Amino acid sequence: MPPPSRSIAWHVDSPATEDPVQSTGICCRGWAYAHDTEGIRIVGIRLKRASSTIEGVYGFARPDVKAAYPDAPTGNVGWEIRTLLPAGRHSLGLEFLLATGDWLHVADISV
Repeated sequence: MPPPSRSIAWHVDSPATEDPVQSTGICCRGWAYAHDTEGIRIVGIRLKRASSTIEGVYGFARPDVKAAYPDAPTGNVGWEIRTLLPAGRHSLGLEFLLATGDWLHVADISV
């Protein structure tokens, strides 16, 4: 069973959630890390939509996050997901893959 989402510190840098998708492409970026107190580790990220799953890349260098949050286990906590979506509003589930193989749903974001 995955740990509670409060075990994960995370943030979506872009896109702004109040801005609907204007074109067919979208790039979501942010950062996330697991609080080391529970021995969990993030190894991947994805967005879930009603009809699809969009995998992203996790592990980009984010020295700004490490400087602001010294409890981050490493500075490589950045993530990015690129996908095509029709113009308009979309509800996307943000999930992190843990080293245990479990996916942890942390939020529904609206873009």
